[in-house]
Amino acid sequence: MAPDKAGNERDKLKRHLRWHKITTPLAIGVAVFSIGLSGWIVANQRTFISPPVIQHGYWISSQEADKQYIEDMADYVLTSLYTVTPANAEYRSKRILKMVKPEDYGAMSAKFQAAVEKLKREGFSTVWEPQSVGVAEGSLCAKWTGNLKRMVGEKPLDPQTKTFLVEFEIDRHGTLYVKTADVFTPELAAVSRCQ
Repeated sequence: MAPDKAGNERDKLKRHLRWHKITTPLAIGVAVFSIGLSGWIVANQRTFISPPVIQHGYWISSQEADKQYIEDMADYVLTSLYTVTPANAEYRSKRILKMVKPEDYGAMSAKFQAAVEKLKREGFSTVWEPQSVGVAEGSLCAKWTGNLKRMVGEKPLDPQTKTFLVEFEIDRHGTLYVKTADVFTPELAAVSRCQ
């Protein structure tokens, strides 16, 4: 570098440094904004689900789900738990336990196991016949009312009209978990977020 050109080079380097001082924070800001936007899209993205027999699709996001999806999943849970025989009750309750969050698994498993043991001990079968459902818009629960028919062997017992509450929870990835599946009682109503 020639002494007479040192001033020009110094000015050129200052301009280059000034340009970097402006563009670097701008580039970092754009990158942070892009990461934040991507995270928001992933957290709020709706996943569309189609059942094996396609009548219509469902949607589910990180905080809510399609009303019809909640209704159909609640029906599936109740049918699995209450249309049972002593021979298949344990298998059917294990299918529902796969849909329970790990932190709720112990309590639900103990409750289901007690019901299975009672069913085997008493030797009766049950058939759940749903009649009406209530699902509030934006809620993750359904109240089903219907008849619970019980049979001992081939002999039918008087059917009981029951109302069941099925509550769900969705994690931030859009996975639906069973939180409650029980007879709707005043005690359950007191602790439930669904009425």
